[in-house]
Amino acid sequence: AVVIGNEGNGVSDTVKKLCDKSLFIPISSAESLNASVAASVIAWEMSKVRE
Repeated sequence: AVVIGNEGNGVSDTVKKLCDKSLFIPISSAESLNASVAASVIAWEMSKVRE
C-alpha cells in the first residue's frame, strides 16, 4: 500500500510507525507538491519499475 499525506500535516506519527518505508520526492522549484501530484509521481515511478 502507498500512503499519501495531506499538504498541511503530512502523515501522522501513528501511520508512520506502521509503514515499512518512507520516501522523499526531491523538488527544486516549488515549496511542496499537493497530494494528487505526489501520488501521480509515485504511480509513474512505480509503473516504470514494473516494466
